[in-house]
Amino acid sequence: MKKNLLTASLILGFAFLVNTGCAGQKNNGLSKLKSLEKLENLSSLADDIDIDDLEEISNSDKNNGNEETAKKTYNLKGFNKLSVSGLASIHFTQSNSYEIKAEGTPCLVDNIKIHVKDNTLIIGYKDAKNINGNKEHMNIYIKAPNLDSFEMSGVCGFTAESIKSKDFNCEISGAVQCHIGKLQSTEAKFDISGAAKVKMDVEADRLSVDNSGAVKTLLAFKGKRLDIDNSGASKMDINVNCEELYSDNSGVSKIIYTGTADKTHIENSGMAKTSTRDLNNL
Repeated sequence: MKKNLLTASLILGFAFLVNTGCAGQKNNGLSKLKSLEKLENLSSLADDIDIDDLEEISNSDKNNGNEETAKKTYNLKGFNKLSVSGLASIHFTQSNSYEIKAEGTPCLVDNIKIHVKDNTLIIGYKDAKNINGNKEHMNIYIKAPNLDSFEMSGVCGFTAESIKSKDFNCEISGAVQCHIGKLQSTEAKFDISGAAKVKMDVEADRLSVDNSGAVKTLLAFKGKRLDIDNSGASKMDINVNCEELYSDNSGVSKIIYTGTADKTHIENSGMAKTSTRDLNNL
């Protein structure tokens, strides 16, 4: 319960700072200083939470023994996009065929709503008011030939061993944990906010990552160009093997770069910190 409250406090705290001008509105020097102090406190809160604890909330593979596990299959096809909201842990496998299975506490399985619209598999709940994240769990196993984009919000998780997509787009908000073992794409874009934790290995001509809030990212990238925009109280650990690296770090965010990049353009502002000690050409 304490983990849920801390996570909620973190998300609401950052939202408050954004609304009060900490994220780019014009203000006088004193107000800006106070805003940065608040944001630094938010960064400390992220450290105290240890965002690994989100795994216990979002990645609920196991039943605590309080309830039996219900199962349901769905005969849905013709989608290459995914939209998820609410409490769920998504397990995706790229396959020649379509398959969708939901497993969880009976009340969630009865309450889950899964359908396809405009090539998008949409996962949500008919009534989200009575969902108790401490007692209930939901795992959804998805197989599909292609996945070109996904959106996730709420308290949820996403795992995939490998994904191949020509153009890949991802939007994550809330307390989301995302792990992609290997993403191969021509161009990939990630927009991540809230109290998310992301771990991924990406091989692409170009990868763009926009982090805001209290996001923790562990990234390995191989390709031509990497664009990073990191703000708020986000922390990134990035290993690169690329031709071009463009990095903009602000707020009280931290980035650690390792590996090799032939051409670099790195900007740092506010109380942000960027380490290039182990980046070969700096």
